[in-house]
Amino acid sequence: MSRKVIISNRSVYHKIAKVEVEIPNDVKTEDVQQWIFDNPQLWDDDLEDTITYANHEFGLGLVNGMEDAGADSETRYDVLEKDVKDIEVEYTQVYGGHL
Repeated sequence: MSRKVIISNRSVYHKIAKVEVEIPNDVKTEDVQQWIFDNPQLWDDDLEDTITYANHEFGLGLVNGMEDAGADSETRYDVLEKDVKDIEVEYTQVYGGHL
């Protein structure tokens, strides 16, 4: 009787896609999530296209607010406000959450 061994490896890869959408100035920060839900035509197809062509990266991808290791997919939003310092323009996250 001969014996054999099976060597197995499970490697996890992820993709992350990001799209930018301009938010009207009259939308309150706390109402942005509802505004996003009400306007999928401004981001949904672009996000799907972007994720299709994104590169696979090794690991779970639990970065920048992506935190649900048990989920097959996770979508979030981050509200950024422009901060002008001297001649440089920076964007700072002021609000966000999961969709």
